[in-house]
Amino acid sequence: MKTLKGLGISFSIGTIILLMIELYLRICTTSAGLPDSPPWMDHDAYRLWAAWAKTQGVRLSSMTDTDAWEFDPQLRWRLKPNVDIVARNFFLDRKLGPDAYWHITTNRSGFRSPLFDWKKEQGGKRIVLLGDSNTMGWLLDDKDTYPARLQNALNRKSGRHYEVINLGVGGYTSYSTRVLLDQWMDRLEPDLVIVSCGANDPQEMACTDAEFADREKGLLARLRFFTGRLELVSLLRKFFPVHVHLTRRVTPGSYERNLFYMFRKIRRAGADALFLKICCCLGDYDQALAKVAGSGGIRIIDARKLLEAAKSDSRFEPILQQAKGKVLGWYKNMTIEKKSGLLFFFPDRCHLNRFGALIIGEKLADIVSNRLDHGAKSP
Repeated sequence: MKTLKGLGISFSIGTIILLMIELYLRICTTSAGLPDSPPWMDHDAYRLWAAWAKTQGVRLSSMTDTDAWEFDPQLRWRLKPNVDIVARNFFLDRKLGPDAYWHITTNRSGFRSPLFDWKKEQGGKRIVLLGDSNTMGWLLDDKDTYPARLQNALNRKSGRHYEVINLGVGGYTSYSTRVLLDQWMDRLEPDLVIVSCGANDPQEMACTDAEFADREKGLLARLRFFTGRLELVSLLRKFFPVHVHLTRRVTPGSYERNLFYMFRKIRRAGADALFLKICCCLGDYDQALAKVAGSGGIRIIDARKLLEAAKSDSRFEPILQQAKGKVLGWYKNMTIEKKSGLLFFFPDRCHLNRFGALIIGEKLADIVSNRLDHGAKSP
């Protein structure tokens, strides 16, 4: 009995000491102004995000939208419901004022769409968009995302009511979009689904997205996540680094199977389908996409080709002039001729700025209305 009592006292003292060390480390980290991983990020996700931020010449702590996210045991992370925050656009200098910030809101389901009913409006058309950060509209105000621009353009040009539901979430892969499709497809009953994913699939983590979802089930998984968030554990990792074999979040073969699955499900539900390609994928993923599109009769819309075509379209001349003026003000010591991509994208050459999203929304509206109003479904 005395032995058990002694063990209990030793355990309690050890726990108190560890808690004091943890508290001390957290105070030191905060006072030093070091970037701290948000509570929804496990170590693997933090490593990936921090590495990406470093390539852009910024610190992860500059991404002030991290409060808009939370942990998800199946999808790694998700947007919180009912978010309403103003975040910093770290690509732009704070001195630019409102341009250097973006406003993000989410509905009660955690998506950047207005509240929607399960039943669509009689006689109207419903479009569901699945994708990653470009579909979500990362770094853009709600009204400036291409899904919002698409809805405005469709309702301006068409005699019927169009509803665009944006299910895009930053950092999502084809696995993530497949999960969301399973969760929402039958309930939303869309007339058209636009899928845009693939840029995040080649990212390397300690396990694939599918393995993560399988691993994060149960109490032990939650305990592992909690301990992984401790500063003491982070310190131990620095002194005793664990060498982990990294693997792509989604392999090219799984990417192909995910796309096949999604398009087959969409067609079986009686809806039309399109694929919107914005960011460039690695060659083997592009080949998988082409294979799926060819065998399934799915049209691939290349966003960069749409943007290039807009340069010679008189409709977009005022937008292009406005973009040139803004971009020259955003990025000093440059000329449009040398940095023409910045008319439509932020400096990472992947994320659409407000002008790129505006043009994509307008161009997509032409394609969508032709398919849904006139039945033009040829590739």
